[in-house]
Amino acid sequence: MDALIESITELVLAELSREHPLPAVPPAESKRKLLLCPVTGGEVSAPVWEALRGLDVAWSVAVWPGFPASAVDASLGHKPWRPVSGAADDLVRQFQAVVLPVLTLDLLPRLALLLGDLPPVQLAVAALVQGVPVLAAPEEVDRFRRHASRLPAGLLAVVQQHLRSVEALGIRLLPARALAQELSGSLSGGSAAHGRDVITQEDLLTAVQAGQRFFEVSPGAIVTPLALETARQRGIEVRYR
Repeated sequence: MDALIESITELVLAELSREHPLPAVPPAESKRKLLLCPVTGGEVSAPVWEALRGLDVAWSVAVWPGFPASAVDASLGHKPWRPVSGAADDLVRQFQAVVLPVLTLDLLPRLALLLGDLPPVQLAVAALVQGVPVLAAPEEVDRFRRHASRLPAGLLAVVQQHLRSVEALGIRLLPARALAQELSGSLSGGSAAHGRDVITQEDLLTAVQAGQRFFEVSPGAIVTPLALETARQRGIEVRYR
């Protein structure tokens, strides 16, 4: 009797499957998932966006209140993209890389000093901590530096220092074509899966108690603004290895 019931059940299920077939399972997404973090202000050079438009990737764009989404749509050549928002830590772990297409003179010091008052800075720092590669196109800063001969030496020195700080954090600064090649390639140079070291005020205070005059930081480590201020106040020099 049990065998008869099992046989009838199989026949009924087979008939139902023919009448109401299950929906096909979509193929796994094979494109690279990249998070684009554009900023308002400053002129976006055509080569950067031309290079990005040529990539066959799955774009997501970080948007926030007041951000001109229509400008992003035009810059990407009306290619498909989806807007995303939310907590930076939760967002960045979904992507293979975070891209800052325009490193403006306004954004540069914020990144260098880890001032998280803008979403692109928050996302970049969250990505660095979690080991997600962060790439930026520094063409606007490069245009500024090309006029170095007409700039005050002190101003140029500050910009150069900010650039060194940004690169020390682990942000890769690449011109348009190299940026596109890196995004379409292996995305090499990312940090380990466990993220980067974060140097806090507590670390600097421990160095003070130990009588240290120098504090060595490994490449790619993040030194918080409060830790940098503590180092300045206590006379400790922060050195990158």
